[in-house]
Amino acid sequence: MAIEEMNIVEWVRHIGKQQFPHASALVLGGSQAIGTANGSSDVDIVVIDNSAEVAYRESVYIDGKPVEWFVFTEKSLLLFFREARRTALPTVLHLLVYGQWVETSHICLRWRSRAALFLRKGPISWSLDAMNDARYELTELLEDLEVSRVRAERLILSHQIADRLIRFILRSEGCWLGEGKWLLRMLQQYNETLASRYIDALEQLCRSDQAEPFIRLADEVLEANGGRWFQGYYTEIRHADD
Repeated sequence: MAIEEMNIVEWVRHIGKQQFPHASALVLGGSQAIGTANGSSDVDIVVIDNSAEVAYRESVYIDGKPVEWFVFTEKSLLLFFREARRTALPTVLHLLVYGQWVETSHICLRWRSRAALFLRKGPISWSLDAMNDARYELTELLEDLEVSRVRAERLILSHQIADRLIRFILRSEGCWLGEGKWLLRMLQQYNETLASRYIDALEQLCRSDQAEPFIRLADEVLEANGGRWFQGYYTEIRHADD
């Protein structure tokens, strides 16, 4: 049965039972779950299936619709919860907490509750070494941007700084990160005023090649965490086999 003949939740239930007959839970996530999807939006579906041999993510087209399967056993799901706190990337947690659970059972209720608990705990705190590495990377990039006069180089540097700066802000404040467009959305959730300054400074840099507002914002963020760092930075370079 095609998606046009039923609503999205019914369609997910239909294809879920076809693809994963032993699944104990199906969750519709992403924009489809919160009503902001457009005609080209993916359908994100979390599957809890203890018969699966491994946890995996798979991208397929079904009835002409792009579908992202996120398949877990209950054992692997808990491991992914812990990994989310380590990496500060809550993708699966968000899918489970804010998604539409296609089925209602004690398993569904238990895992939604667990995901909400992990989300409230937040990511594991950034280590001092990790923060200092990020300070050093930003310092080098900012200094390169300040002296470069080649437009293409400045655009590349601005892209690298933009990504690292937003991650530095969120991680230094103990916030969750995001991937792609969700990185900016997480900054907006944390501090709308700061996010607006970030966007304005980035636009001035990219459109008019005016780097000063962006550099000033980066320096304010760094100053709150020890400032730029070059003198005295030390890290051991290890071979992959060490």
